Amino acid sequence: VASDAEVIDIELHRELSEEALMDSLNGQLPEGFKIVNCRQLYWKTASASASIEKFVYSAVLSETDVDLQAQIDKFLDSESVLFSKTKKNRPIEIDLRPDVADISLNSNGLELSLYKGSPFTVLAWLLEIEEQTARQLEVRKTAVVLYNKENR
Repeated sequence: VASDAEVIDIELHRELSEEALMDSLNGQLPEGFKIVNCRQLYWKTASASASIEKFVYSAVLSETDVDLQAQIDKFLDSESVLFSKTKKNRPIEIDLRPDVADISLNSNGLELSLYKGSPFTVLAWLLEIEEQTARQLEVRKTAVVLYNKENR
């Protein structure tokens, strides 16, 4: 998965504004890397990862025989969406539905918003393909959405 969005956790030993921190870090990063957003978390927050509400992925798709809108509607309307996969050489079934916030079509393919889990299992289910085949698709993490202070 390529990524345009990641979370880093930095502990500061002195007060620094979000803008000053971004400017300072951007001055040290290699070419091609840039911090575009910065947010201070409440000091009692367990970790930066505990502040993540969901991840947003974009998947570029070529022609498919599957009616994607129908698959998306079926997925989102279901309480449970079971997916079979092999883990440690044993078949297992996982429920994908609780991990998915939203799925939508866009001009290039799909946008998936996940609370957790892999976009590839969801893509495999939607496209009716093997997970290994889904891993060959062009998928990019486009956003990491943090909880608002009000809903945490």
